[in-house]
Amino acid sequence: GVVVTGALRRRVSAAEALREGVAELYASGVEVSWEKVNGGRGRCVRLPAYPWQRQRYWLTDGRILVDGKGAASSGVAAKGDGESSRVESEWLYEVRWKAQSASPSQQAGEVAARRWLVLADGAGVGAALAERLSGLGHSCRLAFRGQGEEQAESQLDKTDSARDGQGEHSLDELFKDDAAQWDTIVHLWSLDSQSAEESPAWLEEAEEVCCGSALSLLHRLSARAGTSSRLWLVTQGAQAVEGESEQLNVGQSPLWGLGRVVGLEHPELWGGLVDLDPAAGADDNADALLKALLHAGDEDQLAFRRGQRYVPRLARREPADFRHEPPSLNVEATYLITGGVGVLGLTVARWMVERGARSLVLVSRSGLERPDDTEQGLHEGGNRKALDAVEALEKMGASVRVVRADVADLSSMSSVFEELRAGEKPLRGIVHAAGVMEPKPLSEMDIDALLSTSRPKVTGAWVLHRLSRDLSLDFFALFSSAASVWGLRGFAHYAAANHFLDALAHYRRGLGLPAASIDWGPWATSGDRSAEMQRMLERVGVRPMASGQGLRALGLLLNSDAVQTVVADVDWGKFKPVYEARRARPLLRDLAGAERSAGEKPAGERPSALAKLYELSPKEQHPFLVDFIRHEVASVLGYDPSQLPDPKQGLFELGFDSLMAVELNKRLEAVCERPLPPTLTFDHPTIDSLAEYIAGEVLPLEKHADAPHTAERSQTNRAAQTQTDAIAIVGMACRFPGGVTDPDSFWQLLR
Repeated sequence: GVVVTGALRRRVSAAEALREGVAELYASGVEVSWEKVNGGRGRCVRLPAYPWQRQRYWLTDGRILVDGKGAASSGVAAKGDGESSRVESEWLYEVRWKAQSASPSQQAGEVAARRWLVLADGAGVGAALAERLSGLGHSCRLAFRGQGEEQAESQLDKTDSARDGQGEHSLDELFKDDAAQWDTIVHLWSLDSQSAEESPAWLEEAEEVCCGSALSLLHRLSARAGTSSRLWLVTQGAQAVEGESEQLNVGQSPLWGLGRVVGLEHPELWGGLVDLDPAAGADDNADALLKALLHAGDEDQLAFRRGQRYVPRLARREPADFRHEPPSLNVEATYLITGGVGVLGLTVARWMVERGARSLVLVSRSGLERPDDTEQGLHEGGNRKALDAVEALEKMGASVRVVRADVADLSSMSSVFEELRAGEKPLRGIVHAAGVMEPKPLSEMDIDALLSTSRPKVTGAWVLHRLSRDLSLDFFALFSSAASVWGLRGFAHYAAANHFLDALAHYRRGLGLPAASIDWGPWATSGDRSAEMQRMLERVGVRPMASGQGLRALGLLLNSDAVQTVVADVDWGKFKPVYEARRARPLLRDLAGAERSAGEKPAGERPSALAKLYELSPKEQHPFLVDFIRHEVASVLGYDPSQLPDPKQGLFELGFDSLMAVELNKRLEAVCERPLPPTLTFDHPTIDSLAEYIAGEVLPLEKHADAPHTAERSQTNRAAQTQTDAIAIVGMACRFPGGVTDPDSFWQLLR
């Protein structure tokens, strides 16, 4: 629709009328840049969506002043400020690897025979795994990557060994038989990629071996209708589990970022990630991998070191871990920022100048040329805001040099570093903030899209590491993303690239070099996320942080010994249920404040429903429960109460998504006064099956002959699941609306 407001009002000043008009636009959903409206004065605070919470939302004794460009002023971290204390106490997290013994349920009992496809490595782990699986009665097929000398292969009962060609040809051979189905697929080809070499070219080769082959495999699996395969991705020494950072295989690390997004976008195919011990032999690693695959439980991320099993858990960092004085930068030093003329790079540059820096080098692939003195030239160049920001830094007393260079180009960056070495002020700090962020689901992603996203981050970071490792740096800051830790749908390539930055930080620390990888949540002024995406993130509890808050965190981390830290403002009560809606994800299990509360009664819940249910006869209970759930589903979907959904129709066919599933789960928990599994609506995808499950397993109610039996419920579940099977477009010969020109665009229209 169109929003119309007035700018002139009778007996009201022009300034006040404009402010009221802008407020009306904002209340109607129009995005407003409040920093510009306020002329850089004060700061914006988030007000509650509902009253009576008895919380303060205005300025306390300390203040964060933000200028018109979104950068914090000299009062960026006043000690008494409530927001600053929140940064330290609530926004800082780390991934901790916890030793774990397999539970009795995971150790007990034999596992039924399965069909396995093992994409084997050249070092023998895959072959040893297949031999052990065969000994337990499983059926295996081995597929090796690459061509070369024939290797002696054990004659394994029920095992079909094959040495296929490289890359696409190899996978084409494996999937050419449509009847071929495997219960479990183990991807070990990444183990053939070992780090590290001097030239950055090895990184692209490693990504093709690790991520490229996994991506091709995923495409083939997802294209097969009704597949029940589970995919496990295996690395060796790609995670810093016990502090053995120096021997990290950083080239394999992007696969972990990619894999975490596979688990979000394709939970029906997801098995998990396993990182093997780099110091162990093939037989020991095969033994560990066998236990992980057969007895993983609900853990989907595992690592093994010296025979011990580890699992990752996100945990809060303690404020005591940090020195709370902001760092002072050296007036006689130079500091380099990649992505230097982007919004985030310029925000960091201003913060550095406020901390005392007087010599900055801003590296940008596009550079910053001063356009003609015409308004048209300024707009066409796209440089106006950046030029204004650089000029503001120079007025503050800083010498700012903008260098046009591709951070991933070793030759051009070598020239930059040669000039820095010859300069009067030595290079003492690096901030790597370069990167691109364009959404692309895994179903549409190819290796070129993966590499184009990873190049500025992955190759660029390695080039900076190589060129600076003999310099005496105070800090080497890598701007990573929280997406590398818990994933982000539509951004598997971005998560993979950022996970490399995390691994590189640990790798450098193992070499005795400074490094800090910061896994940022969204910045309100970062420029790398659309308004629509920010709204989506806020819906699931991930709130964008103001520049002053992000800079406060940056100061804390550069002034600490932390290697990798997540900085994010997250409402875990919202985020965790959505994150775990499709399956268990133990990463957040130990996080205080992430527990679901069954006692919370959301709007629309009818407190007397359970009491009334118990008052009914067994014959009346099931129809009542079905009718109640129909009304709740209709409310979640926004239907009119007179338009109740068919109890046998699939919820996701009706239009449910993960957020709606969580909302319905909360409503039913409140009524039942008992916790329900987060995967409730995925395990029981119709209203009838939900009612049967709640009546039989949750409350439980006395069974009546009129209620559906378990066999009928299973048939209903299978029918609902069939409705979500893949659709094959066999042919088309019509004109369609919506810009449809081929089967791919037609499918996008249907979706």
